[in-house]
Amino acid sequence: MPYEEFKVIVGSDKESLVFYSTFFDDEVNAGFKKGEIYELSITGEFVQDSSEIIQGISEGGYEFEEISPSLVIKEL
Repeated sequence: MPYEEFKVIVGSDKESLVFYSTFFDDEVNAGFKKGEIYELSITGEFVQDSSEIIQGISEGGYEFEEISPSLVIKEL
């Protein structure tokens, strides 16, 4: 099954998070632009397979929004 890898800037001890392409719905997938920075907020816990690819979220959901690079520098 196809997957997408996202680099983590802050908020996780991992350098990247890998999601199955089915994690985000088609509308969300179409909204991602390579090279842009997004903030992902979740409630619940990630559900991962043995390869640590994220399949979904247990007992929760997610929101994401595109953010400006200057905001990331300011928060660091």
